[in-house]
Amino acid sequence: MTINLASCTEAPARAAIDPLLTGFYEELSPKLVSIGASAVDIPFWVEDFWHHVDQYLPPHGRIWIARDDTGLAVGWGTLRRIRPDAGEMKRLYVRREARGQGTARRLVQARIDDARTMGWRHLFADTFRDNVEMQTLYQSMGFRFIDPYPESGVATTSSAYAWTLKFMQLDL
Repeated sequence: MTINLASCTEAPARAAIDPLLTGFYEELSPKLVSIGASAVDIPFWVEDFWHHVDQYLPPHGRIWIARDDTGLAVGWGTLRRIRPDAGEMKRLYVRREARGQGTARRLVQARIDDARTMGWRHLFADTFRDNVEMQTLYQSMGFRFIDPYPESGVATTSSAYAWTLKFMQLDL
């Protein structure tokens, strides 16, 4: 399977993104419940993304979509500015059938490259505290663990989940 990446200059089609958002939250929700957090209200969070989609589009951010050779969206990641010199990566997700091909790494690298192009000095990410695979990926790409940053998308919109996260930073 060939995977191609492309960034969006305008809001992508919901038909492509909603299944990725839903898949992301369907995988996350039981993990949160297993550690004592509330289940994710998936329809709420899908709609929340669309209410804030402009944060993830140029000139303030980026949306990267990974598509297979049939054109199906199999992964994605977003990037948004949180300070004049810093941004945050959000929603890295690759469908199970497309995993193991380096797609997640490519999506992270594309957003790191965009952050540098936008002149940012720091890039932040938060991830589920038990998501060792993602933490390992980020660390392999130069991220380090930090204390919570105040602009964390989850920590600011749903502080009830902040304790479930680990926070990371890459100095560009």
